[in-house]
Amino acid sequence: MSDGAREKKRVKLTLGMPSKNGTPQGSRSGSPEVPNVNAAKAGGSRAGSPVSSRPADAVPLPTAAEIRAVVPATGITVSQLLAHFKGRNISEDATRKTRFMKLMKENTQFERVRRVLLPL
Repeated sequence: MSDGAREKKRVKLTLGMPSKNGTPQGSRSGSPEVPNVNAAKAGGSRAGSPVSSRPADAVPLPTAAEIRAVVPATGITVSQLLAHFKGRNISEDATRKTRFMKLMKENTQFERVRRVLLPL
């Protein structure tokens, strides 16, 4: 008899009754207990949560005038432009990045041969 002709083993999953804290016995057995939400609001901190020094919206995106002022007549690469505005958290989330790219396209011209942004 060849290996391919053997009967395949089946795996059966049995679900246990939920425990007193609400998670099933077989699932996530080593996970920590759900923290008390009121205790976290009272000044306690949640482990593993990063503490944000400032929200992304607190740092404004560059304006059209700032982008035009940075682009020299000889051109600038996209990575150089992003490096110039590094402290503005442009790549923090997709919406900020999309808004910046829209501003960049409206205020510069892309030269494909040299792969640089030129002023309008």
